[in-house]
Amino acid sequence: IGDDILINVKVINPSALEVNDLALNLKMPAGWELINPRLYETETNKNSGNYHYQDYKDDRVYTFFSLRPGGNQTYTFKAKAAFTGDFYMPAVSCEHMYKGTTFARTDTKRVTVAK
Repeated sequence: IGDDILINVKVINPSALEVNDLALNLKMPAGWELINPRLYETETNKNSGNYHYQDYKDDRVYTFFSLRPGGNQTYTFKAKAAFTGDFYMPAVSCEHMYKGTTFARTDTKRVTVAK
């Protein structure tokens, strides 16, 4: 509780074509709070050009980006646990905004926050 939780999400483009208009959706478990870097801006968390736009909500963050052929990108997010306990971690999804056949998602799982 009170320590930063770093969440790393890696997206890989296995095709030989550039993929544009991707949307990454990271949802937080109940009891976790996203740390919005726009509210706590530092030199280390400014946009380094690897996404077009990020939209922070209370319980999720959307990241919009493109991937070059065979490329990959890792995004790091910070959160804090507000409570101890066992929480449901929703799936992280990445999908093309205009083609429903291009998508990926992780498994859901349980995460435990202890003192």
